[in-house]
Amino acid sequence: MKENLFALDFLRALAIVCIIVTHLAIYLISNPFKLFFYSFIPYFADIGLGLFLFISGYLMYHNNPTLSSAGDVLKFYKKRVLRVFPLYWIAIVLFVIVFAWLNLPTVYSTGTSSEMFSLTNIIITALGLQIFLSPSYAIPIFTLYFVGVILLCYYLYPLIIYYSKNFSSLVCSSALIFLLFIFLHVQFNIIGNQFFLFYPIFISGIAVRYLSLNTRSLTPWFLILLPVFLVLLLIIESRTTLIFDERVMITIKIPDIGFVSQDSVNQVLLDLGSRIGISLDTLKLIIINILFDLFIIAFCITQLIFSKQYADYIQGSARSFIMFLSVGSYGVYLFHDPLLTIWTVEIESWIYVPIVQDLLTIFLIVPLIFIVSYYFQSGYSSVVEKKILR
Repeated sequence: MKENLFALDFLRALAIVCIIVTHLAIYLISNPFKLFFYSFIPYFADIGLGLFLFISGYLMYHNNPTLSSAGDVLKFYKKRVLRVFPLYWIAIVLFVIVFAWLNLPTVYSTGTSSEMFSLTNIIITALGLQIFLSPSYAIPIFTLYFVGVILLCYYLYPLIIYYSKNFSSLVCSSALIFLLFIFLHVQFNIIGNQFFLFYPIFISGIAVRYLSLNTRSLTPWFLILLPVFLVLLLIIESRTTLIFDERVMITIKIPDIGFVSQDSVNQVLLDLGSRIGISLDTLKLIIINILFDLFIIAFCITQLIFSKQYADYIQGSARSFIMFLSVGSYGVYLFHDPLLTIWTVEIESWIYVPIVQDLLTIFLIVPLIFIVSYYFQSGYSSVVEKKILR
């Protein structure tokens, strides 16, 4: 099962860049920079998060194609705990210090609350159960919600793979878990919506790796049609999201048919929802989530194919830089939110020119976060691999 995985490092580097570029918009002050970085919202963040889940699923199956005994499962969880949780716990402490103890203002519309940083919620978050128990029993802490999504997928992986003797059983076991979680969500108001959005992307990563190991390479016609399918999905998703947005009024002119308004679309969906017993808002959410997942999965597969095809052409300093971004990506995601919050609060007290503040944020602080995260992550990984998991 030896394989050059540099293509995945490239995708991981692309993912963290997409996320940071998007999040920077909310930390900048001057209008030119804010407008520039706002132009990347929301698709860059969606692509970055989707890539992380896709890569996680792909590597899960690459490294653990079978888990046939209790010992295999325990070994799998041991590796996940040692590689994920220590840095995650440090991040939780940092979030508590910055947003609860120092009470620094958050850029997120949800704001902070005593419940978010209660001892119970912190313990739930530390165990990686915030998505499983939300919204009834847990409140995800800002960007750490996504770690909860990944950890929930990790928790489920042994159950998925144990019953996946072939591709059909992989699809069935994954679908049954998805349906079970829908039932739990409806009956007990647990399992956050974020899980239902990202879980199919995680499973697609597993499925793509399974197919690449057990079937022939993709046929040429599929490779030709995939980019076309990706573009069509992007157009359909963006237009659908715009039509569903109640904050804007839009009417689409269709040649030879006439005009399609938001009211007419809502009426069609309302009639459909009444027939199947689903509210209009829920039906809209389902449609948007399906289109989102299809777009992200198509994008991830497209990028994976091209990355594998051309990865060997990236050499020298460019390859080293991509590895630098990839290795530090987990730490950057964990720590960038509280660190940028501290920086933006402190800089206002000694630099009063917005554009200078933004230039320092972009060209000094963000690179420093990447550098610190890289050395922190690489040093910790070295200790784990050599002294704990050997």
